[in-house]
This record gives sequence, structure tokens and C-alpha cells, in this order.
Amino acid sequence: MTAAHQRGARRERQTAALVDGVRVVRPRGESAPDVEPVTLPSGVVILPESKARRKPLATAERWLRQAEGYLPGAAGVVFVYATGQRAADGLVILRASAFRRIAGLEAPDAQPPLPFAKGGR
Repeated sequence: MTAAHQRGARRERQTAALVDGVRVVRPRGESAPDVEPVTLPSGVVILPESKARRKPLATAERWLRQAEGYLPGAAGVVFVYATGQRAADGLVILRASAFRRIAGLEAPDAQPPLPFAKGGR
């Protein structure tokens, strides 16, 4: 097994652990999910896919830090849309630790008070 395949397998194991799931072990080259489907406490079933890159997307990281900076302790979440794309088809970017809290896999930290007015559209 090459070093790249070992890194990929390690990330798949880490992804499985983050979602309390089980990694799918398969022969190299076989098309199969990285992690078995996971039923979240909400009843929603997710199918995690693990990807790794030498450098994470710098722009997405900057956007996420911006969102997190507005209210320390809150889960920063970035919604990304292609021009003309339906809002429901956009992508959501958040840290794995925030995902665990949002998905109910981990108890949330004490939530910071909300300094912003509600109802802003």
C-alpha cells in the first residue's frame, strides 16, 4: 500500500470515528462508500465521504474564520452558492467539531449570548 493510500485510509478511519460510524474496507479500485451509512440522533441518515488535500481550500477557510469571528463559541457555518443555483442546492461548510454538535453526536458547549437582533433578513 502506498503512502498516499495509507493516508487516505487513515482519513477514512478518522471520518468514521467523527460520525460514530464504521469505515468500509474494500479492495483498492472498488467503488464503495468510505463509511457505512450513519443514522444521526435526529433520524437523518448520512453517507460520509472522506477527501484530503495537501492544502485545504484557502478561500473556504477564510470564510469560515470570518463567520466564527463574529460570535466566538458559536458554530461558524458557510453557505456557498454557484451563480444562478437554487438555494437548496448550495453547499454548507463547517468544521467537523461543529458538525458533531449540530448533528447531536456530542453535547453542545455553553452557547454564547446572541448580540444581534433577531429577524434580520
